[in-house]
Amino acid sequence: MPSTSRGRWRLRCAAGRDRSCSTATKPNADPSRPAPSPTPDLRKRRWHTTSPPSRSAGDGPSAEDARRRTAEALAVKKSEFHSLGLVLGYAYTASPVVVPDGTTPPADDPVEYVPSACPGSLLPHAWLDDGRSLYDALGREYTLIVLDGAVQTPRHTTALDAVAAKAAEPGVPLTVLRLSGTAGTLGTLLGAPFVLVRPDQHVAWRGSDLAGAEKAIDIAAGW
Repeated sequence: MPSTSRGRWRLRCAAGRDRSCSTATKPNADPSRPAPSPTPDLRKRRWHTTSPPSRSAGDGPSAEDARRRTAEALAVKKSEFHSLGLVLGYAYTASPVVVPDGTTPPADDPVEYVPSACPGSLLPHAWLDDGRSLYDALGREYTLIVLDGAVQTPRHTTALDAVAAKAAEPGVPLTVLRLSGTAGTLGTLLGAPFVLVRPDQHVAWRGSDLAGAEKAIDIAAGW
């Protein structure tokens, strides 16, 4: 068939004007090849599935044994889906910019998280009396947490001012966070009335003597 006639035939087929447009009558079609089967309509296809088991199939010793064995098989995935200890429990106790206080953090456990303010550990979270998170009250860089009752005399106030001045000398940004009404709760959680927190929210130092805070600032800043 000339190319012009073939082109006209294709146009008539596309317009639906020629009912002879089939594999059997299409020009140059191989008559020895079987015509393709029609495309099945997936919307009308019926999917055959087995009937769901009855409720009684979940009872009895065999079902209990199957549940027990399934629970044992899934137990190995616990540390993958419940890893709060791995996420929050890591500590930099051997870091040269952390001042140890003789205590040790909780034992490593990838699953269970035990809050600790041991130097090098992540600062434990707590809710403050005004409804804020302790983390929201921290400064952008270094923060010295001062618990209620830790600064009671002019001598303590002078020592606190000296710590702020010590940080200002080399340009270490320090926020002094004085928390009132939280001595009982945070005192137990933090383990000391003064806690120096690094910008990464890990504890750099804690203690009850502000003179130690001055030295800790130099160490934590890498001086």
